[in-house]
Amino acid sequence: MSASASSGNIEDLDAQKALSELERDTQGVFDGIRKLSHDLHPATLRVLGLAPALKAHCVDVEKRQNVHVTFTVHGNLGHVHPDVAVCFFRIAQEAIRNAIVHGEARRLRVSIDRSGENLELTVADDGGGFDLEAVRRTGGGLGLVTMEERARVVGAETRIAAAPGRGTTIRVRGPAEPPQPVRLAHAGLGSRSGSAREAPPTEVAPVRSPDR
Repeated sequence: MSASASSGNIEDLDAQKALSELERDTQGVFDGIRKLSHDLHPATLRVLGLAPALKAHCVDVEKRQNVHVTFTVHGNLGHVHPDVAVCFFRIAQEAIRNAIVHGEARRLRVSIDRSGENLELTVADDGGGFDLEAVRRTGGGLGLVTMEERARVVGAETRIAAAPGRGTTIRVRGPAEPPQPVRLAHAGLGSRSGSAREAPPTEVAPVRSPDR
C-alpha cells in the first residue's frame, strides 16, 4: 500500500491522534459556550430571583477563587423587573471579577437593598484600588464603562469610589421597574432605542474598603 493511501486510512495512528485532538477541542468549545450561557443567564436568576442568584454566585466565587465574599440582602426585594435583575446581576459579576483579577482582592462585600421603588447594589473590596481620574483621562477601564452602560439602560446610576491602596467600592442605584420598556440582547447591553432614560454616573470621594 502506498504512503498516500495509508495517510488516509482511519486506522493510521496520526489520523487517530488528529481526530482525538479535534474532538477534545470541539468539546472544549461547547463547554465554553455552555459556561458562557450559564454565566449570562443563570437559572437561579430566572427561577429564584436576584438575591438568591447573587448569593449563589458569591458562594461559587469563594470556592473557585479562594477569596472571602460576604453577601447580605436587606429585607424583601419584592418584584424586580427581569431586565433590571439581569443588569444588576451582570454588574455584580463584572465588579467581583475586576476586584479579584485586577485589584487582587482577597475580601469582598456584596449587598443588595431596596428602599421604596429603588434597588441599591454595593460591591466593595480590599484590593489594590486604582486612580479613578487617571483611568478616566486615559480612556481605560472598559469594565467600568460597561457597568455604567448597563446601569443607564435600566435608568440606574453608578457611583465608583476608588484610590490606590484603598480598594474599590461600586454602588448602583436604580428603580426595580425600569422607567420605560427595555429590550436587552442575550449577551450584551441591548439597544439604546426604547431604553430607559439616561442618568449620568456620579463619582464620589474614595471611601474606606472593607476590613482586611
